[in-house]
Amino acid sequence: MLPFLVDMARLFELFVAEWLQQHLPRTVRLSPQDIVRIGSTGYVEFWIDLTLHDADSGTCLVVIDTKYKITGTPTSDDVAQIVAYAVARGARTGVLIYPRRLSCPFRAEVGGISVHAVSFPIDGDVEAGGRGFVEEIATVLPRAHVTA
Repeated sequence: MLPFLVDMARLFELFVAEWLQQHLPRTVRLSPQDIVRIGSTGYVEFWIDLTLHDADSGTCLVVIDTKYKITGTPTSDDVAQIVAYAVARGARTGVLIYPRRLSCPFRAEVGGISVHAVSFPIDGDVEAGGRGFVEEIATVLPRAHVTA
């Protein structure tokens, strides 16, 4: 039998994307693997895991980076990455998603970007974890997109 590897980080990202696709309000459109080229030559690329856009205008509302790692809190590198993604996309909100509950909630303002760390716990009842996750995502969406 041939051994195989599973890219758990990519699998988690795809799982979160599919879950969101099924549970977002109709006013929000999800775009997976959003590529942003920066710099005068465009050789540097940001591969943003997920972006949430206004379904009508296309305006980027939220950038999301999934983090398949066990941690109690986000690292400074995680926060710097999501802030850079938000700035590159013109979003005011960035969300880091982890597969386990965080030891404490994380919310911060960095240069006008609101950064949130949320969890989609997959180590227990996934349905319950998914409901809680969607509720947390709803808190970062503009109010007009939550009630629609």
